[in-house]
Amino acid sequence: MPRFSRAGIDIAFVDEGEGQPILLIHGFGSDVSKCWRSTGWIDILKGAGHRVIAYDMRGHGESGKLYDKSLYSAQIMSQDAAELLEHLSIENADVLGYSMGAQIAGFLAVSHPAKVRSVIFGGLGTTLLDGIGETWDKVIRTFYSSGRGAVSALEERYNFFSKANRDIEALAACMYVLRETLSSVEIATVRAPVLVAVGENDEFAGSAHDLANLMPMSNVLTIPDLDHIGLIGSTLFQRGVVEFLRGIGGTTYPAYG
Repeated sequence: MPRFSRAGIDIAFVDEGEGQPILLIHGFGSDVSKCWRSTGWIDILKGAGHRVIAYDMRGHGESGKLYDKSLYSAQIMSQDAAELLEHLSIENADVLGYSMGAQIAGFLAVSHPAKVRSVIFGGLGTTLLDGIGETWDKVIRTFYSSGRGAVSALEERYNFFSKANRDIEALAACMYVLRETLSSVEIATVRAPVLVAVGENDEFAGSAHDLANLMPMSNVLTIPDLDHIGLIGSTLFQRGVVEFLRGIGGTTYPAYG
């Protein structure tokens, strides 16, 4: 994977295809290969006429590994995304984030609205505003204190970790980003077209409709019988995203249930 340097930190990325750019931001503990390549997203979006840019977030995959919690924040990590677009001379892009990546996409849309043509929140509703709750906060504390043991327990339950180039200590420092939130006032400033997509049985996302209602150009896609982890490989999710992106250039937007 090629890299660019952001404040001395190497960020690894891929840049494939031609057409309207779309930036993909993976979830916590994952990477480009596991989240976007193996699930078919990159090929599907290229086939739909998009230039696909995807990167390993700091602390993940082939990007730089950091061990100081202060070097991980949603604002810092959204700036990584903004500077990657600058590095590639991309004025603005559609942005698709999944889970923690959707959180970073939200911060990007608020902080750099001119760079975001549209935003897709995958697996994230009002948790972006309300926080992760006591149960997940306990997971974060356990993860940070227990390191490898906590990763094994999470892997057994959720199976979303990438084992390639994994650094447990870097992930432990990064996990505190999940605590960060945006306010309803901040998210209401997003004027780009929005799709909030969640699985019907997602225990993490919070309300998709309540989040979407705060933004003027928003749609909701609910995928039946899927939980948080199952969403990323869903063909219904993939089709919904492609249709949503097709509608952005017109005068109407797809209506989802």
